[in-house]
Amino acid sequence: MRELDKNGIIREEGKDTICPIDGEKGAAYVHTLQGDDHVGPASIMISYTWGYSIGDIVDVLTNYCTSNGLNPKKVYVWICCLCNNQHRVVEMKKRKEDIPFEEFHKVFHGRVTGIRHVLAMMSPWTKPEYLTRVWCIFELFTASMMEDCKITIEMPEREREDFLEGLDESALKHAGKLFSVLSSTDVEKAEASVPSDRENILNIVKNETGGYDQFNVAINQLIRTWVMQLIKDAARSRLEDVVNGEYDEGCVIFHQRVGLLFWRLGELESAMDMYRVELKMKVKKFGSDDLDMLYPLGNIALVLK
Repeated sequence: MRELDKNGIIREEGKDTICPIDGEKGAAYVHTLQGDDHVGPASIMISYTWGYSIGDIVDVLTNYCTSNGLNPKKVYVWICCLCNNQHRVVEMKKRKEDIPFEEFHKVFHGRVTGIRHVLAMMSPWTKPEYLTRVWCIFELFTASMMEDCKITIEMPEREREDFLEGLDESALKHAGKLFSVLSSTDVEKAEASVPSDRENILNIVKNETGGYDQFNVAINQLIRTWVMQLIKDAARSRLEDVVNGEYDEGCVIFHQRVGLLFWRLGELESAMDMYRVELKMKVKKFGSDDLDMLYPLGNIALVLK
């Protein structure tokens, strides 16, 4: 109980502020902020687990702003630890109570439907904690069921770099591992801090979403699409680094390996794109009649078969 009496960094800031929602002393961190550079209507809801570090969360948000050419000062994010009133959460814990599931569900569902852009954070790439938390994957599923709700999946920079470096060594084995890890979601094995929350979510999944299997398939398809785009972006980045499309052996090998990966996954159009880059570079380097053309042409033939 003594731990609950201590205000952490988040609660300390709002301990003397009157909450504009219930009129009581003790406000959410967001209600202590003022000015357009610090607070505004959220355009993103970040979906994450409480086990992620502050540094990784900041890294993901920074990467999102950088990759989309956005000013971090003008990108407003809804994040539960700062936007929910933690004073009320602690008060309930002192009374040995949990936030009623219905209330929590109403808040999160309202944020997803209101903001309509969920930024899901995956880390570490070898076994994301995110996919083991039932609230997280339920948020992701809810967003995926809305026609005009955008879903963005991001990894911290070090995780992204570690994954992409592995593609250079063996795209098939490395990416296959990621697909295996990230595409084996099982909502029935996911956990929650409050056991009753887990039971309530599983009941919703079972009775209102088409069942566990359909839920898992939807999440796994989202992850598969994201991983494929991550690899495509890496291929495009490597190609952009090559001056005037000149022959670059590393770039050729990368596209060749990724092409094989996509072919085995049944993503034939994407495989063809990779093999065409390989062919174009080799033609430019060796000429169209060189024996080196046999390999890319053979790969293209397999795709067209």
